[in-house]
Amino acid sequence: AIALAVTDPRAAGKIYNVAWTRAITEFEWVRAIGQILDWPGQIAILPDDQLPDHLKEEVNWSYHLEIDTTRIRSGLGYQEPVTREEALRRAVVWEKEHLPAVDANRFDYAAEDAVFQRLKA
Repeated sequence: AIALAVTDPRAAGKIYNVAWTRAITEFEWVRAIGQILDWPGQIAILPDDQLPDHLKEEVNWSYHLEIDTTRIRSGLGYQEPVTREEALRRAVVWEKEHLPAVDANRFDYAAEDAVFQRLKA
Protein backbone atom coordinates (compact mmCIF):
# COMPACT_ATOMS: atom_id res chain seq x y z
CA ALA A 1 0.00 0.00 0.00
CA ILE A 2 2.78 2.42 0.91
CA ALA A 3 4.80 1.60 -2.21
CA LEU A 4 1.69 2.03 -4.36
CA ALA A 5 0.82 5.40 -2.79
CA VAL A 6 4.41 6.63 -3.22
CA THR A 7 4.88 5.52 -6.82
CA ASP A 8 1.45 6.11 -8.37
CA PRO A 9 1.07 9.68 -9.71
CA ARG A 10 -2.67 9.58 -8.92
CA ALA A 11 -1.78 9.55 -5.22
CA ALA A 12 -0.02 12.92 -5.26
CA GLY A 13 -1.34 15.18 -2.51
CA LYS A 14 -3.76 12.59 -1.13
CA ILE A 15 -4.01 10.81 2.21
CA TYR A 16 -4.93 7.14 2.40
CA ASN A 17 -6.14 4.87 5.16
CA VAL A 18 -4.69 1.37 4.96
CA ALA A 19 -6.40 -1.46 6.79
CA TRP A 20 -8.11 -4.76 6.17
CA THR A 21 -11.60 -4.47 4.74
CA ARG A 22 -12.98 -6.01 7.92
CA ALA A 23 -11.43 -5.21 11.27
CA ILE A 24 -11.18 -8.01 13.80
CA THR A 25 -11.41 -7.77 17.56
CA GLU A 26 -8.51 -8.15 19.97
CA PHE A 27 -10.03 -11.50 20.96
CA GLU A 28 -9.95 -12.64 17.32
CA TRP A 29 -6.30 -11.53 16.96
CA VAL A 30 -5.27 -13.48 20.07
CA ARG A 31 -7.24 -16.55 19.00
CA ALA A 32 -5.72 -16.45 15.47
CA ILE A 33 -2.18 -16.13 16.83
CA GLY A 34 -2.85 -18.94 19.30
CA GLN A 35 -4.06 -21.19 16.49
CA ILE A 36 -0.94 -20.51 14.42
CA LEU A 37 1.22 -21.44 17.43
CA ASP A 38 -0.94 -24.47 18.34
CA TRP A 39 -1.42 -22.83 21.74
CA PRO A 40 -3.90 -24.83 23.88
CA GLY A 41 -4.60 -22.01 26.35
CA GLN A 42 -7.81 -20.22 27.18
CA ILE A 43 -8.62 -16.60 26.42
CA ALA A 44 -10.48 -14.72 29.12
CA ILE A 45 -11.98 -11.28 28.71
CA LEU A 46 -12.21 -9.53 32.05
CA PRO A 47 -13.09 -6.04 33.22
CA ASP A 48 -10.13 -3.95 34.39
CA ASP A 49 -11.17 -4.20 38.03
CA GLN A 50 -10.54 -7.98 37.91
CA LEU A 51 -7.08 -7.70 36.36
CA PRO A 52 -3.77 -7.61 38.19
CA ASP A 53 -2.34 -4.08 38.14
CA HIS A 54 0.42 -4.93 35.67
CA LEU A 55 -2.18 -5.93 33.05
CA LYS A 56 -4.37 -2.84 33.31
CA GLU A 57 -4.12 -0.45 30.40
CA GLU A 58 -4.63 3.27 30.62
CA VAL A 59 -6.56 3.34 27.38
CA ASN A 60 -10.26 4.00 26.92
CA TRP A 61 -11.52 1.22 24.66
CA SER A 62 -15.19 2.12 25.16
CA TYR A 63 -15.56 3.53 21.66
CA HIS A 64 -15.25 2.04 18.20
CA LEU A 65 -12.73 3.09 15.60
CA GLU A 66 -13.72 3.10 11.96
CA ILE A 67 -11.37 3.37 9.01
CA ASP A 68 -12.52 3.74 5.42
CA THR A 69 -10.10 2.29 2.87
CA THR A 70 -12.25 3.02 -0.16
CA ARG A 71 -9.94 5.72 -1.55
CA ILE A 72 -6.85 3.52 -1.87
CA ARG A 73 -8.85 0.52 -3.07
CA SER A 74 -10.96 2.28 -5.70
CA GLY A 75 -8.60 5.12 -6.59
CA LEU A 76 -5.38 3.14 -6.82
CA GLY A 77 -6.69 -0.42 -7.13
CA TYR A 78 -4.99 -1.57 -3.92
CA GLN A 79 -5.70 -5.02 -2.58
CA GLU A 80 -3.81 -7.12 -0.09
CA PRO A 81 -1.18 -9.33 -1.77
CA VAL A 82 -1.88 -12.15 0.72
CA THR A 83 -4.76 -13.11 2.99
CA ARG A 84 -4.89 -11.85 6.56
CA GLU A 85 -4.31 -15.41 7.74
CA GLU A 86 -1.16 -15.78 5.63
CA ALA A 87 0.13 -12.34 6.62
CA LEU A 88 -0.37 -13.16 10.30
CA ARG A 89 1.26 -16.58 9.90
CA ARG A 90 4.31 -14.94 8.28
CA ALA A 91 4.48 -12.31 11.02
CA VAL A 92 4.31 -14.94 13.77
CA VAL A 93 7.05 -17.02 12.13
CA TRP A 94 9.25 -13.91 11.84
CA GLU A 95 8.58 -12.90 15.45
CA LYS A 96 9.52 -16.39 16.68
CA GLU A 97 12.78 -16.18 14.74
CA HIS A 98 13.58 -12.70 16.14
CA LEU A 99 12.59 -12.88 19.79
CA PRO A 100 13.59 -9.79 21.75
CA ALA A 101 15.24 -9.92 25.15
CA VAL A 102 12.45 -9.75 27.73
CA ASP A 103 12.70 -8.60 31.32
CA ALA A 104 10.84 -11.29 33.27
CA ASN A 105 10.32 -8.82 36.12
CA ARG A 106 7.65 -7.12 33.98
CA PHE A 107 5.37 -10.08 34.62
CA ASP A 108 3.57 -11.27 37.71
CA TYR A 109 2.52 -14.81 36.91
CA ALA A 110 1.36 -15.49 40.45
CA ALA A 111 -1.15 -12.62 40.20
CA GLU A 112 -2.33 -13.88 36.82
CA ASP A 113 -2.72 -17.43 38.16
CA ALA A 114 -4.78 -16.06 41.07
CA VAL A 115 -7.17 -14.40 38.61
CA PHE A 116 -7.72 -17.70 36.80
CA GLN A 117 -8.23 -19.51 40.11
CA ARG A 118 -10.98 -17.00 40.96
CA LEU A 119 -12.57 -17.61 37.54
CA LYS A 120 -12.74 -21.36 38.23
CA ALA A 121 -14.46 -20.85 41.57
